[in-house]
Amino acid sequence: MKKEEIKIDLHDELYWAPCDAESSPENIEAQNIDFQKFEVHNGRNIARLVGMKGSYIWLKADFEISPELKNESLGLAISYLHYACKTYLNGSYVGSSGTFPPEERSNMYASSYFSFPEGLLNQDGKNTLLLKVWCHGRSAISDKVFVMKMDEAKQLANQYTANNSRMYIMFEGGMFSAFILFFLVWLRRREEMDKLLFAILNLVSLVFTIPFFAEEVPWYTTTALPHIWFIKLFLCGSMCDICYFLASFNIHYLRIKENKIVKRVRLGLLLFSQFVCAVAPDYDALMAVCPFVMVLCLVHIMFGLVYLGIHMYKRISLKRDIIFLSSFTPLALTIIADFIIKDGFYKLDVPYLTVYGWQLTIVAFFVHLIIEYTGLAKQAEYLNVELENEVIAKTQHLIEVNDRLEFEKRRSIADLEMAAIVQQKYFPYPNKKFRGWDIAICYSPCSKVSGDLYDYYHENDSEDLHGFSLFDVSGHGISSSLITMLAKNIIFRCFKECRDRRRPVSEALYEANDQIIDAKGNVENYLTGLMFRFGNFDEKDEVVIEMANAGHPNPILYSSKSNIIAEIENSVSEPHYGAIGIKDIAVSFPPIDFKMGNDDILVCYTDGLTEAMNSNHEQFGVETVKKIIRDSYAKNAQSILEDIIDGLYEFIGDTPRDDDLTIMVFKREDSQNFIEEL
Repeated sequence: MKKEEIKIDLHDELYWAPCDAESSPENIEAQNIDFQKFEVHNGRNIARLVGMKGSYIWLKADFEISPELKNESLGLAISYLHYACKTYLNGSYVGSSGTFPPEERSNMYASSYFSFPEGLLNQDGKNTLLLKVWCHGRSAISDKVFVMKMDEAKQLANQYTANNSRMYIMFEGGMFSAFILFFLVWLRRREEMDKLLFAILNLVSLVFTIPFFAEEVPWYTTTALPHIWFIKLFLCGSMCDICYFLASFNIHYLRIKENKIVKRVRLGLLLFSQFVCAVAPDYDALMAVCPFVMVLCLVHIMFGLVYLGIHMYKRISLKRDIIFLSSFTPLALTIIADFIIKDGFYKLDVPYLTVYGWQLTIVAFFVHLIIEYTGLAKQAEYLNVELENEVIAKTQHLIEVNDRLEFEKRRSIADLEMAAIVQQKYFPYPNKKFRGWDIAICYSPCSKVSGDLYDYYHENDSEDLHGFSLFDVSGHGISSSLITMLAKNIIFRCFKECRDRRRPVSEALYEANDQIIDAKGNVENYLTGLMFRFGNFDEKDEVVIEMANAGHPNPILYSSKSNIIAEIENSVSEPHYGAIGIKDIAVSFPPIDFKMGNDDILVCYTDGLTEAMNSNHEQFGVETVKKIIRDSYAKNAQSILEDIIDGLYEFIGDTPRDDDLTIMVFKREDSQNFIEEL
């Protein structure tokens, strides 16, 4: 029986007070801030107190630790908090969600989690929690604000995020599949414009859903795209597109000939809506025009309903009317349910049911498509039986089967190409320049998609490299490539959290191991990998590097000062063992420190390099790589990389590779003479 979790519920203990950007826990008393009871417990509860325009407030809660939680590190889990906040415990900063102006960014629909180390907690007295909240737009905090054991709080926050944010990711696949399917059907039958419009409707719905799991998308926090433009493009703009294409699909599905003037009016409304959103200078202006834009969106829906009413009144095609109404009934019902739940019962942390309704609508039209094409196939078969003999009928059947196989093959190839493009978008630009480093990377999948994963860690537009990682997922093909996309964001967050909190880089690997095991469930693939974190350049222009190894081939280090080349290995007293992602298996990823000065070379690789075999089943091997590095040490990183690749293909000859290949060459340069290449 699962042990009951012990929670300290703070929602009814909250007090609030307005403040300014300069306010901090240290100067609250000096500012004579008067806290009032936070008694608004409905939707947009913060916005109802301070308005929709940008402002700061303090949320405060005092609590004492219950006996069951004493002498434990605790955590705070908030299922929903909009817009952004910084969190303090007993005057000490413990973390943030979202970012404050001038580069404001919302935490969107992800939950908030903050850890309370045991040393910051008053075990026998009052503890004061302060949340400095940047309120903008429909600001609100849910009624689920809990302090509990750290691991349980983290797990609860992850559960909230999974329910309210990550769950939308799985629907992306359904919408993308529907887009591909109906688009391909339209390519075969160009006269059926409703197929194309339904495909586009799924595509814009896919785009509209992205903000609901934005925190799970790496580029949301790393891209230079301002948050205001993210909202304009992915929420406001795509909502206008959805309403326009929904009405257009309705008209074409019912085989209604649309009046040219009405068509131009609808297109004009769409363009005007997009223009109004695009020219909004700031978030306040965008929120002000949103009701007007929503009215224009409803006009599109009204056009569709009017045409549907006319079609039903004239009894043009009762069958299509029934199909259309029955297919869109789940969507209509879930939209109504969302209004009731969100604006009636004020449940802020309940996922939108509309996305479920839309999936049911997609399934309904998919079923109707199958029925339609099944009927056509039966008709063709009947004609063949009546007009042709058995031999011709069987021949025709074989031709049809072959056509279907070719169709499936082309679709599979297209899907695989798309998967390769999507995967590569997750990886950083390989030839980016950083101060003090000459970097060259070879990323060569064995098939279209790869199980190898590499990443740089640096601040936006910064010339300083904070670290990097290289991982290799077991297996090949689609399954391993999906694990790379799942793991990349987790590994990035773990590295950033450990760096921000000045914890050893090995802890980032331990944390990534736990999170990846939870995220991938029963999938058997595991990962090996390396993670590096760089210090600052000292007066000798040397840099201290901290590394941790998770069952990966050892990197190779060449020292120009001593002319020594060797693998970077753990000591006998602290061996590394185990891999990432294997449940209930002991692991050890102890840190290793070393220095690199000018002209030193660091080479990391996946086992697709050293385990590549020639026709005699001989492996390329580590010693061969060392010899090439020693012979090429005076060259730049790209030339060293090319020498390694040339040596590999000269060794294996015509023998095809059976594993993905990634090689990363880092050569130290003078950090004082850095010129960033565009």
